[in-house]
This record gives sequence, structure tokens and C-alpha cells, in this order.
Amino acid sequence: MGVQKSAYDAFVGRRIQQRRVELGLVQTDANNPHNRETLLDRIRKLFPDTTITDSTIQSVELGRGRLRLEDAAQICMALRMPLSDLLAESDKPFEASVLKPDSTNSRMLVALMLADHSQDVKELSAMGMAVNLSACVTRLERLLDVCPLHNGLLDMKDLDRARVHLNGLIPDNVQEHVPVSANQERVMVSREIIARFELLMKNMDEILCWFRQSEYSVMIQENMLTRIEHDCQTVERQMRGNVTVRTTIQNIQTTMASIRKGKSDGKSLD
Repeated sequence: MGVQKSAYDAFVGRRIQQRRVELGLVQTDANNPHNRETLLDRIRKLFPDTTITDSTIQSVELGRGRLRLEDAAQICMALRMPLSDLLAESDKPFEASVLKPDSTNSRMLVALMLADHSQDVKELSAMGMAVNLSACVTRLERLLDVCPLHNGLLDMKDLDRARVHLNGLIPDNVQEHVPVSANQERVMVSREIIARFELLMKNMDEILCWFRQSEYSVMIQENMLTRIEHDCQTVERQMRGNVTVRTTIQNIQTTMASIRKGKSDGKSLD
């Protein structure tokens, strides 16, 4: 009886195969009459002690094998793609993903970044930064969807679900049983949402600046830059007049333009 495929394993296999073909790498030596470079060849250059085999790659590309986190990281480095792109659908980031933000495996990636068996800690660190950027964008998009603001204020109809999304946020004076009107609570919750917007935007700005100054900006794919661009426009609409957010958005836009120019000029990692 054959191994049962899952939709998730099939997605991972397709993503690996697409990127391998895009780079002109052969799957295995079994059908390689012109002796071209295989994916395993490239993995072994980076990780001489890898446990990945031809059989592993064949099985994963067919959607019949579940990758260990360490193997996934090694394959991503060989394919020069962020781990988040391999393990999460771009339009549904981190849903059913082993790298859901703050998950055990996400923390394992951080530990993996510090492992001294890695020959290229900088590249693995860049992958970790790409995962962090994807997590920031995902959280921001969720916040925009669940807690939309209008000129910096939450609608009364969205107050209950905003409170739930913000982990049960209850203003201090409500906790102390001091009477608070619904409108006062709306203002308090709106301030918390704005604070989270500002923090997420600041984190995104810092990560993008890191990539702009590094040789790994190629890891930030165009679909991610487009998402960030759209999210910035939405935040700006929802928070008109917020100088802090506006300044951060301008910084992000400048940084993204620089990243795009660098990739276009071929100054990033090939």
C-alpha cells in the first residue's frame, strides 16, 4: 500500500521542485547523462555531513515524505529561498505551517541558526530574518482585518472581536471595576491597536533595513514586497494624521525601493 499524501506535503514537494527546476538543478544522478549539478550536490557543498539522500529528495518532491526542520533549512539554503516560502502558502502565511510564528519549530530555527555545524551562519541568519519578516507581515494583516480603524478609532461594532484578538485586553480601570463608558473603552482599545501597529511597522522597517544593507536581499521576493506595500497603504488610510506611522511607512517605502533597485542591478546574492 502506498504512502498517503497530504495536501501540505504535496505543496512542499511542488515548491521544492519548482525552485530546483528554476535554478537548473537535476533531481538526482539517476537520470543525469550530462553530469549536471544536482540538488544533493549543492546541499553537500554546504553541509558535508547532511543526512539528506537522493531518496529523501525524490520522496519529498513526490509529496510522500515529511521533512525534518533541519533538512528543510538545508534544502532552502541550497535553493537560496527563505524557509517561510517553502513551508507556507504566500496568500495564507503560516496556516497549517510547521513554522507558525512562536511555534516550537519556529524557536528551533533560531537554535539551528546558532548551531556550529553550519558552514554559513550568515545565510542561515538571513533565513531567520526572512521568517521574522513574514511573521510581522502576517500579524499586521491579521490586525488590519480584525481590528480596522477609521481615522485612528475602532468602530463600536468591532469592539468585541478586537478585544478577543488582543488577548482579552481590558483597560485597567475596567479591571478595577471603575465605570467606563463604551466609547471610553473604544478609545482605550484603539490606543492599544495603534501601539501594536507602530511596533509591527517598526519591526518590519528594521528587518528590511537589515536586508538592504546585506547581500541577501534576494531572499525577499517580490510578492512579499507587494504585500508590504499594500499593507502600508491600508495602515496609512486607517491612521491618517499619525506622524510616527507615516514616518515609518516612508522609511519602509524608501528601503523597499532600494532593495528592488539592488536586485534589478544584480547586486544581491545570485
